Amino acid sequence: MALRYMVSDTDLAAGRVSVPEQEPVAVVKSPSASRKRLWFLLLLLANVISWTYLYALWSGRQSELLRLLPFNRAMVTGIIYQEQNPCAIVRGRVAHEGDMIDGYKVVKIHKDRVEFEKNGRIVIRQVYDP
Repeated sequence: MALRYMVSDTDLAAGRVSVPEQEPVAVVKSPSASRKRLWFLLLLLANVISWTYLYALWSGRQSELLRLLPFNRAMVTGIIYQEQNPCAIVRGRVAHEGDMIDGYKVVKIHKDRVEFEKNGRIVIRQVYDP
């Protein structure tokens, strides 16, 4: 920016110099600014969701969140129910009551669901049918 005029306050007060009128400058937002803002908001939202999920896992409320995930719904894929010896297909293996599968103890096998126990928490899974 270059200095075009040197005007003092006394010159303006005396009316010897007039200030030229300037045309208003239109401010136009570039589309990249709105895109940057959108990306920022999406990344912020992703961070909030990720940190909330990690906090919930860390705080011990994982059974409520994990039941929503698709890989965990596939935990029980079938139940063969007999009153004397019920069994279930859990993660591709045949399991009976009392068996341990991936750290989960099979507590009870019902006709439509299986109860697991891990770290003192009871987790109930139904048969997953994709």
